[in-house]
Amino acid sequence: MVADLLKYRHGVEVSRRHLPEAPGGLWRLSEDSAGNVWICTERRGVIQVPPEGTPRRWTSTNGLASSNARFVFEDREKTLWVGTSGGGLSRFSERRFQGHGSENGLPEPVVDSVWPAGGGDLWIGTRGKGLFRLHDGAITNVPLPVTDRALYVQSVMTDRAGRTWVGTSQDLWISDAGGFRRVHPDLFPGSSRRQETPFPSFTSPSPQAESQSLLTSTATAVTVSL
Repeated sequence: MVADLLKYRHGVEVSRRHLPEAPGGLWRLSEDSAGNVWICTERRGVIQVPPEGTPRRWTSTNGLASSNARFVFEDREKTLWVGTSGGGLSRFSERRFQGHGSENGLPEPVVDSVWPAGGGDLWIGTRGKGLFRLHDGAITNVPLPVTDRALYVQSVMTDRAGRTWVGTSQDLWISDAGGFRRVHPDLFPGSSRRQETPFPSFTSPSPQAESQSLLTSTATAVTVSL
């Protein structure tokens, strides 16, 4: 079965790219600074769809750590990071993959989120084992002050003030001089209580940071047509 990759802006189709085969069950779509669209799939790897030319599928047979690809994230150096379910994290640069898993200190094979941590480091959010930091090829755990349950880190971001925000399946955490602390739900926008922790303005790690999800902006969308 063939498929097309369609891009819409303000409800109008602005581009169409042909896919020689159906991509499979989708996790997420994203677009990098070179105009490549990355289609992350369940069990069938990640498909690189260039602005022109033939799409290429990457799986565990040709370099990707796992064929269950959850997301693709581009940092300021234009390095691509692929979070997987089963293979940890893969770094894609110069058309080659480098895996970051248990051999580097990452005990959890499912990665849900990454974000630049400064100094060339990388935050890594995992499904069940908490938050980690990649530094000079080694990965170490960054404890959050909770010990009574598994930590499913679904998102991690750094704001313009340099504070790191970590969203888990149950809590929101913020880093300050004293380490990570929990943000009380009563301080969320819309609460009747006085908001003591101002909510952040996030700095973009790359020109495409706002295009890391299915919707590339409020007026632009990318979709797969089968």
